[in-house]
Amino acid sequence: MTGLTGALTGSANGGPKGVVSSGRRPTLLAALGGAVWSLEQAVEDMLVGWTPNKIPDLSGRLALVTGGNSGIGLEILRKLAENCATVLMVTRDKERGEAAAEQVRSGLGPGCPGRVEVLVADLISLKEVDSLISQVRKRVAEHNKAAPAAAGGRGGRQAAAAGELSGVYGCET
Repeated sequence: MTGLTGALTGSANGGPKGVVSSGRRPTLLAALGGAVWSLEQAVEDMLVGWTPNKIPDLSGRLALVTGGNSGIGLEILRKLAENCATVLMVTRDKERGEAAAEQVRSGLGPGCPGRVEVLVADLISLKEVDSLISQVRKRVAEHNKAAPAAAGGRGGRQAAAAGELSGVYGCET
């Protein structure tokens, strides 16, 4: 008997006695695994739409996250860094911010160029917001200088980042 039972067990006679190794078994299991994964992705797309697993590689990108030392902000920070973005985290408490940043850094793989930098500002104070804007401008300029070289000359979106910043709090670049 060489039907489905034989294909799954690897035995020409369909039983465990004298099991013969077969090249069909790994191929069948791989095909079944691939089909299950595709089905899972299709159901996820249909029911959920977007998930954090769909975030692409963000190498060469710069992100700004406020409140990144706990809660949803920390999870956003973690996911951006895991996807290799450079993340500027704004926090009111430097010690808590550094602890959260270190927690995220320790979870990054060795091949991931993602970085986390901590900026301190209380967003209720306009004076601190002005100081934060200056710090962010400086980081964006540094990032834009380094981005084309790091991205193999494809500066595109990063080169536009300084211009996009001009719409925030009346900044001029």
